[in-house]
Amino acid sequence: MKNEKNSLKVTVGYGPGDAALESALSTLKKKVNDAGVYEDYMRTQEFEKPSQRRRRKVKASRRKYQKAEKERNDGVSKLLYRCVVR
Repeated sequence: MKNEKNSLKVTVGYGPGDAALESALSTLKKKVNDAGVYEDYMRTQEFEKPSQRRRRKVKASRRKYQKAEKERNDGVSKLLYRCVVR
């Protein structure tokens, strides 16, 4: 790789058999996805205009906020359900 600073070093072991290989591949895919390697790769393939970059970041921020809000509301609704049922 050109930039060793941003490289990802992952070790995934597997045992004999196809099932172990499939689970090792899925583990590798999860680690690569969590590290954001694929997104960075796709983003550097084409030039991204500053307005598109801002739009992407705002969209990601909204998704993050909505996910946190949903988790917060689920917790409150569960508490209310417990209070009403008991």
